[in-house]
Amino acid sequence: MHYRTQKDLKRDFPAEVASATANGYLDLSGQKDIESLPERMNLEALNVSGCSNLRSIPSSLQAKHLIARDCPELEFIGGGIKLDDAWFGKCPKLTNLPQSFRVNVSLTIWECPVENLPDGLDLTTDLTIGNNAAIRSLPSNLSAKKVSITDCPIFEVVPSETRVGRLSIVRSNAFRALPENLDCPAGLTIAGCNNFTSLPNKLTVGQRFYLNCDNVRLEETAGLNVDTLEISGCPLIKTLPEDLVVKGSIIAERSHVEGISWEVWDKNDGKIILPYTCELPSPPSADCGPSL
Repeated sequence: MHYRTQKDLKRDFPAEVASATANGYLDLSGQKDIESLPERMNLEALNVSGCSNLRSIPSSLQAKHLIARDCPELEFIGGGIKLDDAWFGKCPKLTNLPQSFRVNVSLTIWECPVENLPDGLDLTTDLTIGNNAAIRSLPSNLSAKKVSITDCPIFEVVPSETRVGRLSIVRSNAFRALPENLDCPAGLTIAGCNNFTSLPNKLTVGQRFYLNCDNVRLEETAGLNVDTLEISGCPLIKTLPEDLVVKGSIIAERSHVEGISWEVWDKNDGKIILPYTCELPSPPSADCGPSL
């Protein structure tokens, strides 16, 4: 059913429209007959989850919150929509968000094959993308408090101008490298990304940097500025580089580290947790000169 006016919508969903009139929240979840929505709806929140025949969200929608989950026919999001937060989940035909689409607080895209996000997104909290087999890159000029990328098999690019507090990239095997001079003041997680092999020459991470990748190596780390480094798994990391120094501690008890030098131990004030099979280093013997 195509609803061209709000009067038409009220005819078939009087209780839902009455509730929206009272508190601004229009809950149409589970309404399988809806194919299109009226223009110029002004709402606090719109929930169209489970609207299995809904094909589009009109560009004239005015709302703060949008939830669209389990909408198998949804394929068009109108340009010019401005929201506080949006959640799209299990919308298999949704492949694009227009450049003029704007979200101010948080955006979640889960099990939707969205290929590109609008450039210049400025989110006060988080961007979450998961189970997406189509996305290759974060948008240009992205700013967010937290960005989480999970199970995105062809994702590979974090643009150099990205501004993010906390970044998490998990089980995304095409991901190979972080940009130079990346600054993640609230933490960084790289895990299950088996094509990720090395760190950039300069990387700043506040709080915790969690690293768990099968093919990563730690070599030159002089440009690594980290509070706490946690290494888990990482079978190619057998020792810690001589120039590795962190502000807080190094946690490697679940790693494959087999040994470290006294220099690394001393530079980090002994604040290193190693596997139980790893022998602690001994200080060098003092040189007392020739015996008399």
